[in-house]
Amino acid sequence: MSLLKTRTVRFLTSFNKLIMLSKKLSPKKRKFIEFLKTINLNKPKPAEIAKDIGISLSTYYRWLKDKELFKIVEQENALEIDERLPEVLETLVKKAIQGDVRAIKIFLDRYDDNKDIKNIADRLTPDKIITIIRMAKKESKEKHYED
Repeated sequence: MSLLKTRTVRFLTSFNKLIMLSKKLSPKKRKFIEFLKTINLNKPKPAEIAKDIGISLSTYYRWLKDKELFKIVEQENALEIDERLPEVLETLVKKAIQGDVRAIKIFLDRYDDNKDIKNIADRLTPDKIITIIRMAKKESKEKHYED
């Protein structure tokens, strides 16, 4: 089985597990998961979070220890990255062509531990890469003429 097929099978298996786990979640657990996905953005206090979700503080702490909930959060975040990856890569290639290699370095440094992103080349076909490069060069020339 090729590497791409193996990854596809793993992804679909994980995705199916995620769907099954998500279907079993109560609305309050679903809201808790959404909070966990944005925890670094707003950092509210545990009591505020529990009140907002409609759970007790003890339930909040019990759910924080629930490994299954964190697996769901990780898989949902991975799916969101997978969905946005082609768009992000397209933007990064355009910036690299324009001479801004810093954006690519930041992206790769941040996601270096993510094995799905390590083999980025597998995600883009040669035709897609060529199209992105052509578009970026065209935009770069148009911008140069405007200046």
